[in-house]
Amino acid sequence: PKDTTILNFSIPGTTSADALAYLRLLKSKKKKSLKAIFIYLGNCDTISTENPKGYYSYFDHIKYLIKRNLNYGFRKKRIKNKILFYQWNKKVDLTIEQPEAPENFEKNLSKICRLAKKFGIEIVMLKSEANKFFIPGLGKGNFIFYKFLGINDKISESIDFPDERLKKALFFHENQKYKKTLELYKDILDNPFEENFGSELNLMILNNYAVAKAEFGYLDEAKHLLRIYLDERFARKEIGYYNLAQIEKKIGNQSKYEDLIFRSYENDKFLYRIRKPYQNVLDSISKKFNNIIYLDMKSVISYTDYLDHCHPLPEGQKKLAKLFKEAYKKIGITGNQKATIINDLYNPELANGNQSPFNCYFKSISDLD
Repeated sequence: PKDTTILNFSIPGTTSADALAYLRLLKSKKKKSLKAIFIYLGNCDTISTENPKGYYSYFDHIKYLIKRNLNYGFRKKRIKNKILFYQWNKKVDLTIEQPEAPENFEKNLSKICRLAKKFGIEIVMLKSEANKFFIPGLGKGNFIFYKFLGINDKISESIDFPDERLKKALFFHENQKYKKTLELYKDILDNPFEENFGSELNLMILNNYAVAKAEFGYLDEAKHLLRIYLDERFARKEIGYYNLAQIEKKIGNQSKYEDLIFRSYENDKFLYRIRKPYQNVLDSISKKFNNIIYLDMKSVISYTDYLDHCHPLPEGQKKLAKLFKEAYKKIGITGNQKATIINDLYNPELANGNQSPFNCYFKSISDLD
């Protein structure tokens, strides 16, 4: 319709707590002028973080407003788990990270829906989906050193590691010299590195050893090794299940393959990919409130429509746009005029009390003229 304005609050990392914080920040006059709220959340709540936000209560909201009015400075959260792309980081501790609890995801979304109902605002809510067949576990910890069955990535000439055996093992692995690869991996397991690189290093070697066994044709042995790997407390289970799934696919066991891919996906807390408990919350909320138009992303998007782990390709975007257009028609938002888009952006720590605008937080615009 004429004079339509789209208020865009979304940035990568936005969780349900941030969305609620933003809605609470809007003045009553602004809320009353909203015709609809579009909700596409879940992928960011489901990823592990050192900085969980929990439920953004009204008490939190008032506390942070008072702090801001008193010019009480907010210090950015320092992240401990750094990614050293071509070096092994022995200080990584993924146990200090956790995703947002599904219970808090439910509380935040329910409060958004109740506030919307209070101000007579319709909600268009998408049941989020992600690409279940994408490589798991990327983007966290020492992921770059892990081998994935069927993917021949080449990093041996780029890595900086003090023991040449690992570089050589990766080089032979990349060049499909599996006999030499297995000898080197076994030597490393039998004769560990002099320096202590943490327990994860041996687990990574065990995973890679199993992958090399599978690529060399020893499928039963590879399965056995991966099951041993998965029994270890600090194993990257999403990677282990993924590699087991690829072996079952090689054998032609489709049902086991799909079951293991599902397990890999549900154990993956390290990519922006919504998991089942969070989708169950969306289903539950859609039934609880009568001011929601609920859209199922899965009804129009298949795994071939994805560019990566969660972003659709252009054709997928068009399918989604058509779905949204039909939803907006139902609440009278239709016409042939161009909308004005206002990017009202904050930062990934909004629900922790940091109310600085995007440009200040990321220093993306200079103070100079």
